[in-house]
Amino acid sequence: MKRSSKKLLTIFSWGLTLAWLALSLFLSLQDGPDTVGLSMRIAAFLARWLNRFGVSVSLSAFHMALRFFAHFGVFFVQGFLFAATALLTFPRRLPLLLSVLACTVLAVMAEVIKRNIPGRHLSWPEAGLNVLGAAAGAALALLIGFLAGRRKRARS
Repeated sequence: MKRSSKKLLTIFSWGLTLAWLALSLFLSLQDGPDTVGLSMRIAAFLARWLNRFGVSVSLSAFHMALRFFAHFGVFFVQGFLFAATALLTFPRRLPLLLSVLACTVLAVMAEVIKRNIPGRHLSWPEAGLNVLGAAAGAALALLIGFLAGRRKRARS
């Protein structure tokens, strides 16, 4: 990859990573009624979409599952983006450690700050889901990076 292309990709990647971080912080800082309302609207939209394909779901059960898996999913994307960006920016051995460490701190902070938000609560199991998602996302990015590097070396 040309140096200027890599630089542009790195800048874009950091921008995307920081934008996702901003979204995850926005979601963490919502008060109780706002977060429930948003997740209920998303669940209703997805349930309607599934119904179009003949899949019938209980909206309340689907909503609870969505809220549960959102912790894993949001931080999976954050871990993936951070690790992919770190691979572009830092030496090869550093990205997983940096990604998991940064996302672990963010995951725990996202839960701790909820103590001070009306209608929200601190949940260590949810913090664990956040960390697990970040680690899985970072691992996937590193696996993709490893396979791409291996393919590139095989071509040479």
